[in-house]
Amino acid sequence: MTNPGKDSGFAALTILGSSSGVPNAERSCSGYLLDSGGRLTLIDCGSGVTSAFLRFGFDPLTVDRVIISHTHADHVSDLPLFIQMIHLTRRTNRLDVYLPEEYVVPFQIGMRAMYLFPERFSFDFQIRGYREGPVLAGDVGLTAVRNSHLEKLEEFIAEHTLPNKMQSFSFIITHGGKRLFYSGDVGGIDDIREYVEGCDYVITELTHVDLDEFFSLTSQLPAERIIITHVDDDKSTENLLSLARDAGVTNLVVAQDGMRIEL
Repeated sequence: MTNPGKDSGFAALTILGSSSGVPNAERSCSGYLLDSGGRLTLIDCGSGVTSAFLRFGFDPLTVDRVIISHTHADHVSDLPLFIQMIHLTRRTNRLDVYLPEEYVVPFQIGMRAMYLFPERFSFDFQIRGYREGPVLAGDVGLTAVRNSHLEKLEEFIAEHTLPNKMQSFSFIITHGGKRLFYSGDVGGIDDIREYVEGCDYVITELTHVDLDEFFSLTSQLPAERIIITHVDDDKSTENLLSLARDAGVTNLVVAQDGMRIEL
């Protein structure tokens, strides 16, 4: 297995999974691998991402950190399997896993229920809870921006006195003078509008966004590329591209598993 871009200062984002919340035979669920000069950051780890990771030729032992945007299964279900894989293959370098604060304790409990005991790992394993604001600084800058994706459940959560804090985040990612906005899920166009201006790349979903509003916004953006993810199938892809052309949006592409974006 190889690390494309190793030691070159090269930066790229590889889409490991672009499917919606419904499993798809041709696509894995959400997963994005940022290569910054050979350092790998995995953003979201949904169903199928562990296999896709290997299929596209990346070495899982070289991932420095994993960052989860929210706890829907299509964004986090493969995380225990990813950890098991690197444990069984005797990783030695540290792994940092960044989770929304509300998920830290449930995930720790879940790991032990799956017989994943950090005390037995051959590597230093750190879980770091985060909230809105700066998360990473250095070779890659990453700032978490809270969005409203889960807030539609507020009434249900209150009625049943559940501990859920509805923490769902978009990310502003910077590297080498480039700026990328990523949001796996949003609650509406207002979760995007404020943050995409001035970005070189925008990666977002449209399942929860009014298409007319989105096309009106993106037709005015100077972004080099608008990448739509969370797509069900080829028919949905063709429909989105047709609607974009009709709206005069020419810098939009639909994500495909294995797509590589040079930053």
